[in-house]
Amino acid sequence: MLVSVFLALACGVAGLAADQAAETSHLPRVYVSTEPSGSRSELYDRQQSVKDLRDALAKKKKTLTVIDDEEQADVKVEVIDRTTRVPKFHIGVASPGGPMGPARLATLRVKVARADRDPVEMTNKTSAWEANGGWQMAAEDIAKQIEKLVRDHKE
Repeated sequence: MLVSVFLALACGVAGLAADQAAETSHLPRVYVSTEPSGSRSELYDRQQSVKDLRDALAKKKKTLTVIDDEEQADVKVEVIDRTTRVPKFHIGVASPGGPMGPARLATLRVKVARADRDPVEMTNKTSAWEANGGWQMAAEDIAKQIEKLVRDHKE
């Protein structure tokens, strides 16, 4: 009796996994990386943005699938750089306990390539403040742009 229950559960789990694989098999596969160049801190920062961008793209389950194998990718995203700049002026309230000094805007720049199209460079369009989770916000904005690009260019 116990064996038959176990087999029934195992078959149910296997069937569910097969259904989920079938659902995502038709979605564009996205691979995110960065070149292993630059100073140690620059590389670390870009690798952190790769992680942030992968996490943000992973939330787009109905539109795309994030993969680990570059060879299997339909869309390749390369984190080119991330920069900060001090805007000429900033209107807003300082957050208590926040960093001292001027506020800095975080800008993430990526290159998105598909086999059938020329690569496109993107930067975040949001005003992502570095001190307030700006790099994650920048990655989420880029993820939205990639999702729109994939959705608008379905074949």
